[in-house]
Amino acid sequence: MIIILTGVPGTGKDTVAIRLEKMGFVWLSLNNIIKQRKLWTKKEKGCLVADMKGLEKEIRKEISKLRKKGNSKMIVEGHLACEFRIPADICIVLRTNPETLRKRLEKRKYPKIKTDDNILCEELDYCTQKAEANMKCPVYEVRTDKSILGTLRDVNSIIAGKGKRFRAGWVDWSGRLLQRKRI
Repeated sequence: MIIILTGVPGTGKDTVAIRLEKMGFVWLSLNNIIKQRKLWTKKEKGCLVADMKGLEKEIRKEISKLRKKGNSKMIVEGHLACEFRIPADICIVLRTNPETLRKRLEKRKYPKIKTDDNILCEELDYCTQKAEANMKCPVYEVRTDKSILGTLRDVNSIIAGKGKRFRAGWVDWSGRLLQRKRI
């Protein structure tokens, strides 16, 4: 089983991936692949800008290599994972209430512009929309503004094939945009 685990920064991708790794999944971190293989073109707003074509090629190579070694349980994790047409069984987009997300990103000392960009992406369902456009597998959403145990229960439900209620489209923060406009 190949799981795509995506969402904007601060939604808990690493935390969930660590737990899944303990359950026997091989974890492919896109951020690690970008850094280790120097798959970036420049720095912008304090962040590396990924070489998207190179990254997709490396992901596919890595999946192929792991399959040949007999690994059948993999997680492809990263906020950029929604941008690719990666062969997978399921895609899980982690979603977080924008106010909670703001606190998490500020705690990480993200620059204000990056925090605001990521909040907007969360409000616009960016990762869900991209995943639905790019993935051939079912796309699910899990809210991560609860306990890690609650989040993992939801993720495990999806993995077990019992996550119908988590199909993409049930999380919607877009009303916040309208509220902000009125102020």
